[in-house]
Amino acid sequence: MADLYNIQNKVGKGGIRRKPVALMPEDPPTSTALEQSSPFLKQVSPVVLEQDADFPKSWPTRPELVKSSTISIITDIFIDTILLGLSLAFFTFGLIVRHYDQAPVALHEGTVKTLLEATKYGPSVFPILFACVLGRAAQAILAWRLESGERVGVCDLLASSTSLTSTVTSQIKLRMVSFLGFALILIWSLSPIGGQASFRQLSIGARIDNEPASFTYMIFGGRMEQYDTSDRTTSFGIINNLFATALISPTTTKRSPTDTWGNIKIPMIENYESLAFPDSEGWFTTNMSLNVYSSLVGIPMSSMDKTFINYEMNIETSYFNLNCSSVDDTLKSPVTKLPPGNFTGSGAQIWSTDNDAQRHDADANTLEPRQIGYQSWSPPVVASQCTMEMTYIEVKIHCDSPSNCAASKLRRSQQPHLPPAYILIDHDWAGWSQFAANLITAFPGHPTYTTVATSYIVEPNDPLTYVEAFTLPTTSSKPLTTELFEQRFGQLLNTYWTCLNEMHAVINGMTPTTAYMQGTNLSAQASQFFYANSSTTNGTRDATTPIMECNVGWVIALCIASAVMIIASLLHPIIHYFYTRGPDLMLNISSLAMRDNPYVAVPANGTFMAASDRARMLKSFKVRFGDVDQTSDIGRLAIGSLEPPGKYSVGTVSNRRLYY
Repeated sequence: MADLYNIQNKVGKGGIRRKPVALMPEDPPTSTALEQSSPFLKQVSPVVLEQDADFPKSWPTRPELVKSSTISIITDIFIDTILLGLSLAFFTFGLIVRHYDQAPVALHEGTVKTLLEATKYGPSVFPILFACVLGRAAQAILAWRLESGERVGVCDLLASSTSLTSTVTSQIKLRMVSFLGFALILIWSLSPIGGQASFRQLSIGARIDNEPASFTYMIFGGRMEQYDTSDRTTSFGIINNLFATALISPTTTKRSPTDTWGNIKIPMIENYESLAFPDSEGWFTTNMSLNVYSSLVGIPMSSMDKTFINYEMNIETSYFNLNCSSVDDTLKSPVTKLPPGNFTGSGAQIWSTDNDAQRHDADANTLEPRQIGYQSWSPPVVASQCTMEMTYIEVKIHCDSPSNCAASKLRRSQQPHLPPAYILIDHDWAGWSQFAANLITAFPGHPTYTTVATSYIVEPNDPLTYVEAFTLPTTSSKPLTTELFEQRFGQLLNTYWTCLNEMHAVINGMTPTTAYMQGTNLSAQASQFFYANSSTTNGTRDATTPIMECNVGWVIALCIASAVMIIASLLHPIIHYFYTRGPDLMLNISSLAMRDNPYVAVPANGTFMAASDRARMLKSFKVRFGDVDQTSDIGRLAIGSLEPPGKYSVGTVSNRRLYY
């Protein structure tokens, strides 16, 4: 044996040189001890490694203790500290997100910006960090188990555990199913889970807090004397335009719970009382199929903005309700013998048989309903006599948002009111005269042509059908019954009445410059600007507050994955400094395949060197995995030297040759 591995070393100017050594002497010893010590030598063909390679001057020439250099120790401490710090950072990240769960964004703008920015990098940084930490820990465990003595299968599993894919595929190739293999797969699966958890654990949501609120809405005042001024022509010009806009608005708008300007329409309760059943408190729940709106222009409200949602409030309001006789469609000319309360417009006339002054001075409790009539003589021909009363209702309003409101419930008002026969027009001496005269002339035109108002009664979906039509329809889309006449004629009266009461508020809403309310400047002779009357009501609204929301499941996943990283980052220094005594090992060629390999021309000394030192010194040394016994009929595959070039022969692997 001494002759077999006898090596002469000499130190020269170029470094250490190794003389040629015969691995298999020409006359090998026949000692049984030699065969027992290395049985495979009996099968190896004689191979001579011409080891003339030059090696670095720093290659050790004498034995030394196994120890780590200062630079190596500092480097390891630095790397271990960085990896541990980053692992703790991800664990802390999850705890911080959990701490700020439900916190308002407005109060923590800087924190929110930082956390959201961190989530962008989590899916990329976490898997890289996880691979670094776990790979370093697996290498330390492998070195420890090799030094302590371990089964090759365990060492192979640890050596191949560099990623989730390699961990799975290596076990399939090795056909090794074990608890260790399952544990490694489970641990590596935390890498993508942790990356996704760092991104998905935080989001921006909304917290809804219900709080009390006060609302201002328009009420009808019946103050017609405000229009008895020199500029009433201009005022009624605005009102008539609002009236026309409401009548010719799209069908979807007419059927919508709000008007063109977003004001809330009020359904007629009479339709519900005849077709639906109230609850124990008298409330009817509104239904689109039962809604017949009292006016095409709704009630404006204030105190609603985009900051809040889900408004709830109750309001008290009123509208004109008609009870008419059968509709007469035979009158072809205007009725000439009518009371002084008669007013004629284009193709139609309206009248009242009641005396305005007498109704104004009378006891409200003794009044009978006001008697009114309507007649048109241009096609379509309609005429009817009606009684006119007030309906007072309480309406529950719900708004999903400031622009999406609707009456959700309604019932008869529970508050005290004047008798229904005393209508709001009767508040003024000439209330009816002002109202009727301007309503019937709202659409000027030829005396014998029908107007949009009359056409609306017959064809509400297309009020322009009969206006100056050359070929008039013979029948309407739906026969005009007394009930339909009451509803549609009532809508005309209520729409015009609403425009009179809120000329500016109908467009701009309830503000101190459009209505008498808190903040209105009463010293500016506001009456000349036709301000709307208002009332306040208490209700509720939901405040939407942007908040940070943490997904607890993803936070737990991140903390578990980060905890595994923290433990793994501690394994390397603990094992390295307390459990291993040998030099550092790397999963590389210079550390494992070239250490005391008889086919590699490397001096036998220097086994105590750290893996990093060996790798640095041997980085230019050429080796090959191939046939190290090309002279025999049957080859042998191993890693062998190609240095210096031409001195050693390690053949390439061939699929036409047999190998041991």
